[in-house]
Amino acid sequence: MPLGCASAPPAAEPWQGQSPPAPSPDRGSLRIREVHLTFPGDPSSGMAVNWVSDPEAPGSVVEYGTVPDYGARAEGSRDTRGHEVFHTAELTGLAPDTLYYYRCGDGAADWSAGATFRTAPSAGASREIRFAAMGDSRNGATTFGRIAADAHDAQPAFTLYTGDAVDSGASPTQWMAWFEAAGLLDSAAPLMPTLGNHEGNAALYFEQFNLPGNERWYSFDWGNVHVICLDTETALGSEQGQWLKEDLQAADANPDINWKVVFFHQPPFSSGLGHGSNQKVREAWCPVFDRYHVDLVLSGHEHNYERSGPVNFSASPAALMPDWSDARCYVVTGGGGAPLSPLFSNWWTEARGALYNWVEVTVYGKNLRLEARDLAGGIIDSLELAKP
Repeated sequence: MPLGCASAPPAAEPWQGQSPPAPSPDRGSLRIREVHLTFPGDPSSGMAVNWVSDPEAPGSVVEYGTVPDYGARAEGSRDTRGHEVFHTAELTGLAPDTLYYYRCGDGAADWSAGATFRTAPSAGASREIRFAAMGDSRNGATTFGRIAADAHDAQPAFTLYTGDAVDSGASPTQWMAWFEAAGLLDSAAPLMPTLGNHEGNAALYFEQFNLPGNERWYSFDWGNVHVICLDTETALGSEQGQWLKEDLQAADANPDINWKVVFFHQPPFSSGLGHGSNQKVREAWCPVFDRYHVDLVLSGHEHNYERSGPVNFSASPAALMPDWSDARCYVVTGGGGAPLSPLFSNWWTEARGALYNWVEVTVYGKNLRLEARDLAGGIIDSLELAKP
């Protein structure tokens, strides 16, 4: 379903020269901000609740449970930076595929609004799994807010963010506006990011997201889907490259895993005129993806949408394969709010468009459906894959 190149005006830049809007009272105490979920380990048994407060907050507490009045309580850690305090509380010993109610706050008068999340199913579970992917909002908070709201309505189990959330990763004001624009998306389901070039390796990134592994590259299983996050902003080979091979080798040998998904910032295949393909990424990682039968590779960096046909770089480095039996699907979803980039077509291109977008992926057993959506919620591209 090829798309013609489209154009759109640059996104609004609401945080330049002014403070971002404060949360409304119906979202909980104004002193509890930027509530978002991640997980530092197994998502079927644990979850991290992260938030920001004023320095005067006396404690770091999450109340949670399988009923609306909670029943359990977890103490969190706090890290003071200037006029803000970053809080993280890890909830452990959770039951798989279970709905939990929670709220976070100081343990006294100030609490976030109540929310819910669901843990991952057990390994190899065949129930339907839906997740979202998007990236490159940067200075486009208004557009990102619309995308995040649409994605939240789809009720994803988790969201993969392909980098460049903000223009400057060291700016607390920009991060505050980004979390405000994210709305309910990252407080109802974990949002798992990767570093982009605009995050700039800033300490704020690591303080705000409690992630698995070394937090630069990591992996997790959600039912029968194995997800890998990589970091294109550091050395591709050496330690990261060896970790990637070992991680994929283990996933390839795991009979509970049917699908392998990888996400990172700079794309190995892009027809965009802003940056184009990162040849170093292509040469370093694509042969590894081929060897261990990765199914879907998601990137950002280019501010548009592009999907490849069936690519096996090792077997055919300049032409598409005849079918998907041993091929990778490469997707650029970098239309999260930053000014759009024009693009042309290349040998790998099967769908493309210079438009704001996000991606919804639904997995059920050995079937996978990908749908790319625009700001109006319309499906601009779709792909169905099936395992034998």
